[in-house]
Amino acid sequence: MATDTTPQRDGLKKLAFLIGKWDTRGTITKDASILIKGTDTYEWISGNCFILHRVDVLMGDEGTEVTEIIGYDQGRGQYFLTSYDNTGAVVTMQATLDDSGVLKLGNDQMRATLHRGDDGNLNAKWELFEDTWQPWMEIVLVR
Repeated sequence: MATDTTPQRDGLKKLAFLIGKWDTRGTITKDASILIKGTDTYEWISGNCFILHRVDVLMGDEGTEVTEIIGYDQGRGQYFLTSYDNTGAVVTMQATLDDSGVLKLGNDQMRATLHRGDDGNLNAKWELFEDTWQPWMEIVLVR
């Protein structure tokens, strides 16, 4: 049986600040009248080798459910994320955590920057690639 000091666990421990249930609020950037509200939940799974992230939000009147697995690749020094949503879409992304605690994640179609505010909330700005990077949504996760 593996110990809690495997390289994957050590790298993933840096994301411990995500663990817990968060109230999610935000807006779609192109149309601020489209509100985002719901919950994000992060929990350790598989002996703390991965994080399970569940999203259950309304974007306007549209329900969105996402299940995501987050892991750490020691060789590349980066995180990997695979998400599955209620439309059947599967999305993979990579992420890095800088020394100031800013988590940057994305792929060639979308990207986000997530950071902890002084109030302990998590603030995220998402962008979509449409010929150039365009603002998509801004959310705040509150405990």
